[in-house]
Amino acid sequence: AMAMARDGVVARAAGFPVKVVDTVGSGDAFTAGFIHRFLRGESLERCLELGNALGAMVAAQAGGTSPIAPDDLQRFLAEHARSDHR
Repeated sequence: AMAMARDGVVARAAGFPVKVVDTVGSGDAFTAGFIHRFLRGESLERCLELGNALGAMVAAQAGGTSPIAPDDLQRFLAEHARSDHR
């Protein structure tokens, strides 16, 4: 994913490798994660990271509305940080 700030600074973040089951809702999940961090003033890189993580997690499950627990998200991010997906 890529994002550009008003001042022209560009940020990029690699996706997370998952076995895709259903892509329904993954774009919405990406947007929710990105906006969640963006509204808190975090860096574009951090916004993209959460967006990519949530989008990947949703794509790895059937249906677009299954809840994702905060603990599951933290575990996913920790596991992928160790595997250095970027």
